[in-house]
Amino acid sequence: MVLSVRFDVSQLARIRAQVAQALTTWEDTTPLMEQIGLTLLLATQHRFETQKDPAGMDWRELNEAYWQWRVSKGYDGPKLRMTGELYRSLNIRARHGEVSLGSNKVYAAFQQFGSSDGKVPRRAYLPTDGLPRAEVEDIHALISDALTRGWQ
Repeated sequence: MVLSVRFDVSQLARIRAQVAQALTTWEDTTPLMEQIGLTLLLATQHRFETQKDPAGMDWRELNEAYWQWRVSKGYDGPKLRMTGELYRSLNIRARHGEVSLGSNKVYAAFQQFGSSDGKVPRRAYLPTDGLPRAEVEDIHALISDALTRGWQ
C-alpha cells in the first residue's frame, strides 16, 4: 500500500491563471513542479517536527500502554518518529503540470487517516482537505517569481 496525495494546483483559484500561463509558457513545467513539491515536502516535514496536522491542531496523544512500551525500548521522543522511517519515506514525484507527495510505507495511511477499528488514531500529516493558507502563499510566490524572471 502506498499513500500519495496529488495536489492539483489548478483548482486553487488564486494561482489557476499562473499555472495556466506556466503551462503555455514553458514546454516542460517539471522543474517548477519539483519546486512546488519541495515546498510541500518541507511543510509536511515541519508538521512531523511540530506534531500538528495541516490545520494546526495537535496530533492526538499516544495511549499510555504504547507510550510505556516505547519508553521501555529507550525512546521517549516525538510521535511518529520512533524509527524515523515514515518521515524519511516522504517523497515527491513531479512531471509536467503535476506533483504528488506521499510515502511508500504500508502504515502511512493508518497514521494519516487512523485505523477503522480505532486502535490507531488519525494523525494527519498530509493535507487532504485543501492546502493550508501558508502553503498556498508559498506556491503563489514561487510561481509568481518563476513567471516574472523566467524559469531557469
